Amino acid sequence: MCRNLNDEMPRLCQEAIWVVDPGASNLSGMVRSWADALEKLWNAARSLGKGTDWVNRHSINRLYAEQAMYLCSGTSGDPATYTEAFEDVKWQAAQGPKSEAA
Repeated sequence: MCRNLNDEMPRLCQEAIWVVDPGASNLSGMVRSWADALEKLWNAARSLGKGTDWVNRHSINRLYAEQAMYLCSGTSGDPATYTEAFEDVKWQAAQGPKSEAA
């Protein structure tokens, strides 16, 4: 879900990783960061012709949602989907910006 997007995606992915590892403890700050990520995800979705379902199910959102759930309730969601989202986001963060040199 996080692969093959614009050059800003590696940074957004890295920020999502920082939210869960080591783990954000300030819900209001995390929600502000999440709102910024959502705005950028919507920009990417529009450029790709994607819609609400794509944005809602994006791996970046899964990580933010996991941390929000943990901060609000002390519990976590489904470990399998969390691990899948974390690995996807970690892979994209490692890609770095693409060079425009040809």
